[in-house]
Amino acid sequence: MRRFGWLEVGLAALTAGCLSSATTSSEVPGAPPGAFTLSRAGEPAVALSTAACVSGERQQFLGADFADEAAGYTVRLVIDPLSGPAVRVFSNAHPFDDSTVFRRPDCHVFHFALDSTGWRIDHYEDYKVSLELDCASDGVSLVGKAAAEHCH
Repeated sequence: MRRFGWLEVGLAALTAGCLSSATTSSEVPGAPPGAFTLSRAGEPAVALSTAACVSGERQQFLGADFADEAAGYTVRLVIDPLSGPAVRVFSNAHPFDDSTVFRRPDCHVFHFALDSTGWRIDHYEDYKVSLELDCASDGVSLVGKAAAEHCH
């Protein structure tokens, strides 16, 4: 029978944690990273339940995407080095035709955090992300929040 030392047990536990690729909510394990309500004047509200967080590095921007594939919309947090943070909600099927951008002046609540975890996964920076919004612009409103411990 082989005896395992503390170093071997620690390395095994660390390796097991590195193999996990699930993006999880920072609040409840297994819960979706976010929930938003998208409303447009004269149309029924759309409930968005964002199931995953994807690093903006994959699309060449600083920020993160929270997508709801079933509803067909993405909530995108973008940190622009010149004009500051903004959120864009857009249709996955028509990303440039069905899109609204919200900046801080459009919002009663616009809280975000985007912090590196110090990890790189598949050559992309891994972030801890949180976003809370209550915004309205041009007859469109977006209210809700999202959080992910690992967004890559």
